[in-house]
Amino acid sequence: MLIKEKRLDFASSFILDYENSCNPYSDRKIAVKNFLDANVSDYIGSEKSEEVITKAKIVMAAGVKMKDSCHIVCAEMMKCDYLLSTDKRTLKYKSDTVRLLNPIEFIDLLNGGNESDD
Repeated sequence: MLIKEKRLDFASSFILDYENSCNPYSDRKIAVKNFLDANVSDYIGSEKSEEVITKAKIVMAAGVKMKDSCHIVCAEMMKCDYLLSTDKRTLKYKSDTVRLLNPIEFIDLLNGGNESDD
């Protein structure tokens, strides 16, 4: 709701588009594409893929998988404040510029939870 109301900015990238294209459920794939098309305020396109992949290899050295590393790099490039994930390995990564949170932690933060790192 906060994204649709433009109270939160929502960033996306070619890597999310790719992951959505692999969704075997066409109704879900269409719903996600429609949501992205209507709500994305910042976007990293595939023309930046070489730069993203080069930087993602550095993130991968910390144990993060390639697609997740690409999400982190894109969030950093767009200067996002937060990146939400449910992947435990991704959440362990420490970025100097973007805070990685699981969705529950983010909701807690929005509701006045603690802003400091754990």
